[in-house]
Amino acid sequence: GGNPTIDPNVNFDTVGPSSGTTPSTIDDSITVNSQGVYTVTFIIELRASSGGISNNIIFRLSINGTPLATKQIEYQTFVTAANIEVDLVSRTDQLALNQGDVIRVAIVSSTGVITYDNAALVVTKVA
Repeated sequence: GGNPTIDPNVNFDTVGPSSGTTPSTIDDSITVNSQGVYTVTFIIELRASSGGISNNIIFRLSINGTPLATKQIEYQTFVTAANIEVDLVSRTDQLALNQGDVIRVAIVSSTGVITYDNAALVVTKVA
């Protein structure tokens, strides 16, 4: 299983509880309902399986459709022919956001054969 990494945005399968934000499974986003400081955490399980070539993927936090170069995760691994590597990667940022800002996670580049599962995006207002 696993989601392919060819789509521009990470696909989040389920919507958890929310307060002060509006999650959407239609475009895999979370919209903040009021201005403030938010903690944004992104966690994803990656599975690399292509033998003999480098696997690389870059995720960037995206606000209103613009990927932020300073808010990214880069994952790279080299998998031999018979092996599969599974890793969990994450990052947390605190951001000043405006009412109506739309948060997504964009896949900005991908090489090799990488799929993902169990992606989570958590946006929590702290101030």
